[in-house]
Amino acid sequence: MVPGKTEKGGQCLSPDTLIMRDNGEIIEIKDSHNPLFVVSENFNTEKSEKTPLIYKWKNNKQLFKIITKYPRLEIKSSADHIFFVRTENGIEEKSLSDIREGDFLLMPGKIDIRGELQKINFEPTFVKGVRKIKIPGILDENLALIFGYYLGDGSYEKHRINFFEQREDVAKFYSKLLEDTFGISCKMKFREDKNYYRLRLHNHYLAEFFGSYFSVKNKTLNEEIPLIVLRSPDNVLVSFIKGFFDAEGYVSPSRVGLGINNEKIIKQLQLSLLRLGIISSFMEYDNFRNPYSKNTRYTLEISCLDSLKKFKELIGFTSSEKRNKLDKIINNRGNQNNINQIVVNGRDIARIIKNSGESLEKFGRSMFFNNKRQMSREVFKRIIIDKVDSEDLRKRLLFIYDSNLVLAKINKIVPLDTTKTFDIETKNHNFIANGLIVHNSAARYGRIREGMKKEFYRRIAEAVKSNFWDMKKLKGILVGGPGPTKEDFLKEGQLVTALKEKIIAVKDIGYADEHGLELLVEVSQDVLSEQEIIKEKKILEDFLTKLAKTPNKIVYGLEDVKKALGAGAVDTLIMSKKLDKKYKKEYREAAENISAKIEIVSEETEEGQQFASLGGIAAILRFEIHLK
Repeated sequence: MVPGKTEKGGQCLSPDTLIMRDNGEIIEIKDSHNPLFVVSENFNTEKSEKTPLIYKWKNNKQLFKIITKYPRLEIKSSADHIFFVRTENGIEEKSLSDIREGDFLLMPGKIDIRGELQKINFEPTFVKGVRKIKIPGILDENLALIFGYYLGDGSYEKHRINFFEQREDVAKFYSKLLEDTFGISCKMKFREDKNYYRLRLHNHYLAEFFGSYFSVKNKTLNEEIPLIVLRSPDNVLVSFIKGFFDAEGYVSPSRVGLGINNEKIIKQLQLSLLRLGIISSFMEYDNFRNPYSKNTRYTLEISCLDSLKKFKELIGFTSSEKRNKLDKIINNRGNQNNINQIVVNGRDIARIIKNSGESLEKFGRSMFFNNKRQMSREVFKRIIIDKVDSEDLRKRLLFIYDSNLVLAKINKIVPLDTTKTFDIETKNHNFIANGLIVHNSAARYGRIREGMKKEFYRRIAEAVKSNFWDMKKLKGILVGGPGPTKEDFLKEGQLVTALKEKIIAVKDIGYADEHGLELLVEVSQDVLSEQEIIKEKKILEDFLTKLAKTPNKIVYGLEDVKKALGAGAVDTLIMSKKLDKKYKKEYREAAENISAKIEIVSEETEEGQQFASLGGIAAILRFEIHLK
């Protein structure tokens, strides 16, 4: 009735679940280890912060894919993994088995990372006759911009690198940037048959340099964002993302997007954008209409107004055409927002406003105040915060408005197969996985398990009391169990003191079934033997004391004891184990006929030997009798 320890089970996630290290690196959970610092959410300050990874474990469990709608994220977890859910009662911890489609999970609106400028570690192999080029000593904004553009539209061969671009203004920009950065000529040529510009730089060292940071040949499918980029400060990361969007990004009538046949890069990019406070959606398409590729197409889409504004401000496009399209989206977009909504319930907002003494009527948002409709942050600011009179109330509502928490509405929960799973335990009791804030399951289930364990011990203590409390002939209690369970039972089971005092042995037993009871008795023989000796000594000490002080209440020897039994005067019959069997049987039957107690003693004690010298049989009388 008590679940096993999470270290041997765990509430687990898919091996490819992405988590972020405190230095900005994005790794799969299967590659995590201790020691390591990962990003978590501090619910007191409502800021992301680093927390140490304490433990990691793996298991095999059935997984379920959660797909959220606003924004769209994906995560695969076991049914017992814990998430933070916004409910009618506020934010609650719930296992996936208790979560339903339409529920709201929590994610951070921004992840704070203090990246550091990264040194370029490149030692070219010497090639005679090849012109040396200048390689920047650090990954600065210009080199990061080139790296991002190369990841999207670049390639390298043994003695050259190439870029391919459809827009002339973008091709000219990167041609000049490449020449200024590396100090060599960039040849730009328009390929009419292909309808694109080709940028080419001939240099063995340059090709070798790009090959050292983009080592995967088929980078479209298998490459990742270089670690040197993820570890960098935000301004360098911004340049890399801009270069990537210049190469692969697009602007539709309602959103900014980027598409590629590489799932991991898209998910890494989604997490990276959170460092800038930009919320995006991960999309997946079967690509069946593409005559050139049957690979699954993955896209990243930015559609909410505030994230589009941040994208324009921080990243933007080199292409004037794309910049104009982005401006048009922003200018035509209304305040309706299904993504960046207020986390706190409308009903709780209403309670805060009422308690401040203000009326709800002037806000005119009854559907929101009754938890029947969500509200975006911008509408919340314009319709509610800007209309309050109290400065204290305004400060409280601004704290809610500035919250780092974002709601992600669940669209689907899809069952998957049983597979290998992983999970981690962190000091902060949570971590960010695929963009969602998930609970530090081991800690929570550890607390639940401890509570269930204590309750189990208390039920055992009640059973002990129920069965043993009125047992007049109870001589002692043996306690046994595997590991520390027996000590935990005595410590936390709240066994009544009178029964605790009856415990004569606590033994380590590997079984907790009927066989375990047999083993408990077997390994307690030393204690039981000692208890018998103590009992015998007490019986004989009582007999010898009475013999000395009240001899008229004592008889001994075969003849006198027989007469006492015949008179019904015997209260306790005491016989030595050395007494002849025929006498023991005869006298036992006589004692049982008058309901006398019967005690058998050995010669293992000094008292026992002394008793044997008196004939090995005696009786303590109920009343005095006269023997002739």
